[in-house]
Amino acid sequence: MTLAVGTNQESLIDESIREKSSQALCTHCGQAMPKSFQTTSVEKFCCAGCEAVWLMLHECGLEKYYAMQTAEGSSPNRPHRNSSQAYLDHAEFQSRHVQTLDDDRLRAELRLDGLKCGACLWLLEALPRLERGLMNSRVDLGRSVIALEWVSAQTSLSKIAQRIAALGYQVRPIGTLASRQEWRRQDRIWLIDIAVAGAISGNVMAIAFALYGAQFSWMDDPTRQFLQWTSVLLAAIAVLWPGRLFLRNAMNAIRARRPHMDLPIALAL
Repeated sequence: MTLAVGTNQESLIDESIREKSSQALCTHCGQAMPKSFQTTSVEKFCCAGCEAVWLMLHECGLEKYYAMQTAEGSSPNRPHRNSSQAYLDHAEFQSRHVQTLDDDRLRAELRLDGLKCGACLWLLEALPRLERGLMNSRVDLGRSVIALEWVSAQTSLSKIAQRIAALGYQVRPIGTLASRQEWRRQDRIWLIDIAVAGAISGNVMAIAFALYGAQFSWMDDPTRQFLQWTSVLLAAIAVLWPGRLFLRNAMNAIRARRPHMDLPIALAL
């Protein structure tokens, strides 16, 4: 009886695995498709939003985004639907967050949610090809901030934000409570990184003094080699662990072929 139950359970598990492996995946986001959306066409989409984004990127010549996502080992975000961005056009909001560059050219910086890799940066900086009137789009991966410049007579900040939401990202004002809490959390992480780097660097200096003193007194070879390798290991940790943000951003910049300030900092490290 026990053997029969075990056999039935194994068959159910195998059947579930086969069902998942044979289930079609969305051409855009890579998630499993509902059976109601499955078709016999080559391109399959889990929702109308994914299909619209896929068509939009191909019409604008931005299909390279998918190859970059595959190289990064990532997958595109699903579009955000039913997200109202009308508040971005209110006079009170614009007086606090929007800068006037000339008569009809405006600039704003917004917090950006959903960034994952260099492909995200490449796509978001290609936004002017998707939105008429958007003149410039620059992303700061380290701060998760996007800087936008647009012509007010041709488009609006809410339309740009809706376009960003359709690509699977969300923007919000930098001065919101959620943004301040996120900055406090990030500040704590950076302070911990600085403390770790300082503590380890102090130990490396102490070992260096010991090795320097050993030149004028006796120290056996095994002890000297142990201290030297320990110093190398600690120095590597002091550089790589706190500097991982610059190194990661520099790697993303190289993959996206968009160099920025983190690249020379990473080279200096």
